[in-house]
Amino acid sequence: MKVICDKVIMVKRNHIASIMRKEFETDIIPVPGMEFEDSTFKEPISITNVTCNFQDNCYWLSLPKKEAETEQDSRQEIEMMKRHGWKIVEQ
Repeated sequence: MKVICDKVIMVKRNHIASIMRKEFETDIIPVPGMEFEDSTFKEPISITNVTCNFQDNCYWLSLPKKEAETEQDSRQEIEMMKRHGWKIVEQ
């Protein structure tokens, strides 16, 4: 089944946010609290929420948001995630 992962990148003071997304196929059924490994992260992170969309045959995963100190830090995080296959969700 298709899995769609979303991770919000925010700037603390301005509350400016970008959403990063990565999609893949798996036979594993994800659940909140399950550890999520990806080449992007040094350590596995916990899945915070799972939404099952059986009509579209996919699971939507929410991952913990990243709060950057500055807009520049936010842009660096976004660029690093893009190098690992994540894409910015157009808002």
